[in-house]
Amino acid sequence: CFNMCGVPHFEIGGSLHLVINNHIGFTTPVEHARSSSYCSDIGKMVSCPVLHVNGDHPEEVVKACRVAVNYRLKFDKDVIVVMNCFRKWGHNELDDPSMTQPQMYKLINSRSSVPDNYWNQLQKSGLTDE
Repeated sequence: CFNMCGVPHFEIGGSLHLVINNHIGFTTPVEHARSSSYCSDIGKMVSCPVLHVNGDHPEEVVKACRVAVNYRLKFDKDVIVVMNCFRKWGHNELDDPSMTQPQMYKLINSRSSVPDNYWNQLQKSGLTDE
């Protein structure tokens, strides 16, 4: 998509690229995972903006996506939203990241889920009846 975005007759007016960066807690060190510093570095080839947002905050994710969509609509250019989060259970049923990253996974496992945290936040703010 990035390779063709500037080629005449292939223009589509930009795309919104949503990257779920769950590298936090990933068992492969970042220096062994790719040849660039960030998963969104491919966007540098077309100078598209990159918005980073914390996946623990659903309303902030929505805000970032709205900004991205408005940018795409106004400028007809690509934009990347990187949602930073973590894997709670590893890649698959055989992967146990607590074996390679025990301290990090002790912290991750002590956390409530994003939906539970968001629900508690809504209750505290009085936006729910239950």
